[in-house]
Amino acid sequence: MTRFWKPTLFFVFALLLALLINMPVAYLLGLVNLPDNIKVFQPQGNLLSGRFGGVEVNQILLRDLEYKADLSCLLTFGLCYQVSNPYGSLMARFEPLSRITELTQVKIEFPLQDIENLTARALMQPSGKLQLNLVRVLIDRDKLAELNGTLAWLDAGIAGEGINLGDYRVSIAKSGQKYDLVIDDMDAVLDISGKGSLKADGKYSLDVNIRTRPGLESRVKSLLGLVARKKSANQYSIRRNGSLDPVLLSKLVFSAE
Repeated sequence: MTRFWKPTLFFVFALLLALLINMPVAYLLGLVNLPDNIKVFQPQGNLLSGRFGGVEVNQILLRDLEYKADLSCLLTFGLCYQVSNPYGSLMARFEPLSRITELTQVKIEFPLQDIENLTARALMQPSGKLQLNLVRVLIDRDKLAELNGTLAWLDAGIAGEGINLGDYRVSIAKSGQKYDLVIDDMDAVLDISGKGSLKADGKYSLDVNIRTRPGLESRVKSLLGLVARKKSANQYSIRRNGSLDPVLLSKLVFSAE
């Protein structure tokens, strides 16, 4: 009897695994309790590969996402996927038991006009492209637990002004109970250097120095004067200290729970 029991159990397990793999992803999503801040549109394919017409995360819509599974992660009880769309690609790992999501090798670049909902409240509408090169992003359930990498503003300008100020970069790294930021330019029109931090209690600070080059257009200086304090003819500074909005702070994790 034992001789037949083990092969039968293996056959049943293999059958269930095959059914799961070939099950439409639309049906699988119906079985998963997605967080309220995530919405999925037009899912196609199965557990191994497919595409989504769109995925909305915190009201940010990502279109035309394609995914392909890395089956080696199943050995460690995780789900790993190579995800790509016209803007770039990333590697995603999801652990169903702990509900932790890890993103690595994030290389994405997209026009700022495609995320109007994020810039709608800005005093001036920015133009150009946003480039993300992230080493690691860790999401514990629906909270951001870690973010390390760089964000670059390429061809920076103001919508409708026809201004190109060059490229600027922000490096972000989590260190203990706070996030540290380093801000610099990439040989751009404005010579920028600065730093910032965000602590676990929500207190943040920002200290940025800006030097303009001779011959800079007067309209650029006028726009700069709206966001920075003028120290001399060609020098400006931005000093900010305060507390992060409690709603935003609640979306961050600063230590393991």
